[in-house]
Amino acid sequence: MYDDENANGTFDSAELAVLNGLFSLVNVTTNNVISEHTTTGSTDPYCFEGLASDSYRVVSVAPGGYSATTRQEWDLTLASGSTADLQFGAQLVDANAVDEAAAEDGGSQRNIVTALLGAFGVIFLLLAAGVAGFLILANRRNSATEEE
Repeated sequence: MYDDENANGTFDSAELAVLNGLFSLVNVTTNNVISEHTTTGSTDPYCFEGLASDSYRVVSVAPGGYSATTRQEWDLTLASGSTADLQFGAQLVDANAVDEAAAEDGGSQRNIVTALLGAFGVIFLLLAAGVAGFLILANRRNSATEEE
């Protein structure tokens, strides 16, 4: 997926790759999603490999803040050993949406880390309470034994 800056629907050499575009590969015969790929912003093409001869549909979804400038779906029939080069264009229409999506992604990662640290904290407190309880009971037993 490329950033189609001039919205002409054609990849121009100065246009860059888009980060967080989504591709789904669907088997047209069974209507099952075979594989999915999220773009990394790399200009290296991504290849769905090891496909059997069959009919497939590649469906693209531009990330937040982008609007598609080319077809979003391509149907193709692959013969054994064949390849197809599909390019999907998307134009930036709302830079704020891209920033918000990145912030949400970073925020969700921070939330996960916070939740994990909280869970480890609770486990540590429970272990500490268990050890303290054991020591108190052991101390009481020793005191009771000494008094007898």
